[in-house]
Amino acid sequence: MSAKTPPASYKPSVVHFVGSIPLPNAPTVFRSLSVALPNRLRRLPDGETAYRYDFVRWQDRVFLPTPLIMTDLGLATLNIKRPGLQIGEQQEISLAATEYDNEAIASYKEFKALRAQGVIDPTTRFQVSVGTPVNTVAALVLPKYQAQVEPMYEALLLQALRRIQTEIPVEDLAIQ
Repeated sequence: MSAKTPPASYKPSVVHFVGSIPLPNAPTVFRSLSVALPNRLRRLPDGETAYRYDFVRWQDRVFLPTPLIMTDLGLATLNIKRPGLQIGEQQEISLAATEYDNEAIASYKEFKALRAQGVIDPTTRFQVSVGTPVNTVAALVLPKYQAQVEPMYEALLLQALRRIQTEIPVEDLAIQ
């Protein structure tokens, strides 16, 4: 069975974007997608631009306080070498904030301004795209530390999501 090719004139009624969009910044993403897809966006992400462009790799900074737990991928992103030590009983694993909340709140301000100018449809919600704890931890934390780190990371992520839900009105927010 072969898939049918839609006619060249076909325009989907609703379009959904998932995370990263290769444009320089959030306002450019908001403007470009709103112009290209008028009345077809129910949710609009900020595009995870700049250093957030590569799915969860930008979360490497969360694990930097304890670089011994990081995978080569996480260390390479930050351009640091693996320390030669191992975590002993005396050394605790510590994590930094996820920054999902700060990024979302800053982008939402841009979203709101463009919506007020009529660039973004008034019914479109601001979409926050968040990688799951398992995706992030599996990519950036060595397997032997993942079971210990995942609940710690999840708690930080939930803290960031609560702040996002506090700062961005529910009628404007979509979390993916």
